Amino acid sequence: MPEAFGLTDRGLVRPVNQDAFLIDPPLGLYLVADGMGGAKAGERASALALETVAAHFRDADGEVRLDEAYRAAHEEVRKQAAGDFRCAGMGTTLVGIHDSPDGVDLASAGDSRAYLWSGGQLEALTRDQSWVEEVGRRIGLAEDVLRKHPFRHVITMAIGVDTALEVRVKRLQPAPGSRLLLCSDGLHGCVAEESIAGILKSERSLESCAHQLVEASKQAGAPDNVTVVLVDF
Repeated sequence: MPEAFGLTDRGLVRPVNQDAFLIDPPLGLYLVADGMGGAKAGERASALALETVAAHFRDADGEVRLDEAYRAAHEEVRKQAAGDFRCAGMGTTLVGIHDSPDGVDLASAGDSRAYLWSGGQLEALTRDQSWVEEVGRRIGLAEDVLRKHPFRHVITMAIGVDTALEVRVKRLQPAPGSRLLLCSDGLHGCVAEESIAGILKSERSLESCAHQLVEASKQAGAPDNVTVVLVDF
């Protein structure tokens, strides 16, 4: 069973924290969600998505796939949003892994990310479902333009939104000694990958690394909630 540690912070600008994370070793689940919606709707969406995914595995009679659990969360968030006008339009990103004897499955929806630090290299395991990734880069906009573009925070997929859900899945084979990072855009939107790699390559504990990553976001202004989950294999 891998070692894990998670940390979430509302950052320096947002009045509430709509991020959430789940670490459940008995279920083999490690997840990060970044909620969206007015009032406390985003906070509710992220918590509900995590609860639904965990319940889907906990209550299963047979084999369960991570993407199936994401789809169950999608339907549950949509149902609650439709039943309460205060939650209309709420949704959440979701990224995480399911660690089982058969292997490690990764699934993502939205722009929360997964990285793997292994063999002295940082590898991005997910690709954002966002305007920047799916439109901006495809039409050739320069990176400095994308960093300031008014659509830079627009995502094209999320749990609970009123569209067909596209979940991106991948089977991982993490080598012994590798370290997985799950994070909301409050980290990767503020802190360069070179800086993230510099923190992950240290010999510090997971808890120390998590606090350093959050502090790096704060040093960059932390305009959004920031959440990290670290998993050592």
